[in-house]
Amino acid sequence: MNKTTDIEHQGVVIRIEAGTAVVRIVQNSACAACHAKGACSAADKAEKDITVPLPEGRAIEVGQEVWLVGRSSKGLQAVLYAYIFPLVLLMAVLLLVQYYMKSETIAAAAAVASLIPYYGMLYLFRKRLTKKFLFFINIDKK
Repeated sequence: MNKTTDIEHQGVVIRIEAGTAVVRIVQNSACAACHAKGACSAADKAEKDITVPLPEGRAIEVGQEVWLVGRSSKGLQAVLYAYIFPLVLLMAVLLLVQYYMKSETIAAAAAVASLIPYYGMLYLFRKRLTKKFLFFINIDKK
């Protein structure tokens, strides 16, 4: 795998079902790797379960350590959908409504309300997006 274009997480297979494996990864914040993490309360760690397709021709067992690999370009697309597009929508609605209505309260309410249909659409298309933003299992350690 190409290190510059891949996102990699080490995880453990916790369940295998219907052609997929559920892999638990431990996601650390940048603070968790800091040498002074014990002196501050910013160290953050979270476990996440990721469902990935089983690799063909390779046997995987529950409890096995594996690497999850995804393309960093897909990660950038996810950031666009989750943060950048909603921010642009929020600011555009805020500025337009404020310009025409001359009320900051109505503009703020309309801007926040504009996010409801946006995230609703993401929710409706979640199956399509799940197929687009896939991780894959790499059994071999580097």
